[in-house]
Amino acid sequence: MSGPYPNDQGVPGGAIPGWIVPGVAGTGFTPRAANASSITTGGTAVSVVTGLINGGYILNPLTAAAQKIVTAENLYIDFINTPGSTDAMGNGTTLDLQPGQGYAIPAISAGVTLKANAATSGHAFTVYVW
Repeated sequence: MSGPYPNDQGVPGGAIPGWIVPGVAGTGFTPRAANASSITTGGTAVSVVTGLINGGYILNPLTAAAQKIVTAENLYIDFINTPGSTDAMGNGTTLDLQPGQGYAIPAISAGVTLKANAATSGHAFTVYVW
């Protein structure tokens, strides 16, 4: 491409924008599954992922069928404490994901663990990290 680019910001010859891709030498990050994607025993938290990670996403599915349980319910996640499995058992650091809600997991340091809990055994959720 030659000639000035409409948003060349004063760069001689016209600058063509480029994307900065994070990762080692600009190679990007490879998504992977987390350690857990379901609650083994209702009311008992599972360790979803332990840092060091660069980020990720966790989603509490909208429907009971997608959660693989009888009635859709909330999913509770926490980076600091062990989350409870009901609204009443939440604490100041627990995030409550309603059915259909997701959360962008930030980069977390080595040794930091994201835990999840729900009331029903087998409650499935979607999670991936990079």
